[in-house]
Amino acid sequence: MVVKLGGGTIEDPAIVKSIILDVVFMEQVGMLPVLVHGGGVFISEALKARGVQSKFIGGYRVTDDQTLEVAVDVLKNRVNRNLTDLIRAADGEAVGMAEAWTA
Repeated sequence: MVVKLGGGTIEDPAIVKSIILDVVFMEQVGMLPVLVHGGGVFISEALKARGVQSKFIGGYRVTDDQTLEVAVDVLKNRVNRNLTDLIRAADGEAVGMAEAWTA
């Protein structure tokens, strides 16, 4: 079962908590959930904090080398790590892909 957490959804802690509990429940009843997340809002915030102007074409972010570096950092070290920690705190099992790549 693939669960997508993205868009404005990831900004609302109450919604994130509810989805995390649903994912942990799925795991506990024998399903094998995979949580896929976005994080564009957090990437935009990080770029702005670093003084980098985001560029969009047709609604899609143009990802140059500097933007890619920020995006990887945010997705790996903020969003993925936070969601993994939340799943574990709810007694679920979680392995973030960022952890798997460095293991």
